[in-house]
Amino acid sequence: MRNISFRYLNQDDILSLNVPFDDILLVTEKALKEHARKAFEMPPKPGIHPLTGTFIHAMPAFLPDLKIAGLKWVSGFPENAKRGLPTIVGLLIMNDLETGLPLCLMDATWITAIRTAAVSGVAAKHLLRKRSRVLGIVGAGTQGTYNTEMIRHTCPSIQEIIAFDINREQLNRFRSHIQNTGELTVKFAPDPRTVFKESDMVVTATGTQDRPMVESAWLRQGGLYIGLESFRYWGQEALLSVDKFVTDDWNQAQSFMQHSVHIRKPPHLYGELGEIVSGAKPGRERNDEQVVCIFIGMGLVDVAFGDLIYRMALEKGIGSELTLMRH
Repeated sequence: MRNISFRYLNQDDILSLNVPFDDILLVTEKALKEHARKAFEMPPKPGIHPLTGTFIHAMPAFLPDLKIAGLKWVSGFPENAKRGLPTIVGLLIMNDLETGLPLCLMDATWITAIRTAAVSGVAAKHLLRKRSRVLGIVGAGTQGTYNTEMIRHTCPSIQEIIAFDINREQLNRFRSHIQNTGELTVKFAPDPRTVFKESDMVVTATGTQDRPMVESAWLRQGGLYIGLESFRYWGQEALLSVDKFVTDDWNQAQSFMQHSVHIRKPPHLYGELGEIVSGAKPGRERNDEQVVCIFIGMGLVDVAFGDLIYRMALEKGIGSELTLMRH
């Protein structure tokens, strides 16, 4: 008889690793390039919806050439904020490819936030107009904060943030945090439309919406726009009017659009982000191009990041070994 065990990493364990942004971005780009090569297995994420406006999604992924496999199990419950709980909570399981046994179970709440921001940062690196100065944020919570930090890291020309959120306290926390982490000016906008009108780039990181908000008239020539709500914040005409529509995974995007009540006609796909990162398709080609990116979120980026964290934790002896069974 022998113990079969796995490593457990809680959020404090992961944060103690102090994973550099450059390492996160490198892993993200590597995973996106694998996606462009079609060197992956990742079915569209299935989910359950226990309450109206909530989800619990399974996000399995396998990257054979990188020898990485795992599953993220992630929930989104907007009403948690009223309970003093995080809206997005997840677990990530990494598996051994030789035996299928679990190698590591880790918190995926921070991983989800930083992975999402890293994808936005990579997109901005390839699609933002050079010397852009103003980043707009609609939704100044966790995602808005991490996206701001990561985009500033990849696009240091950004000097000013214009933010809107329905929660004034959250806006104040956002400004304090961002101004403490770098030389950035943070201004508040009275409404989302103002954010769009005054920014070179806008990230929408909002919660559940009763109806889409973004109109084609809001979009500036040369603007870059990233939506993190799986189409829920974006009106049909805005998506159809732009010069380039980019997503992370077209199969998943089409699956989400099929369940959308307001997307009647899908936008014309210019390309997936991995194709742009790998050089298979050019990114921004003209200063006046309007580019919209709607990212659904890919498990293959989560597991690639999870593999990095697991290996760093092993090297530094961080985490706990837990017994799964005796065999």
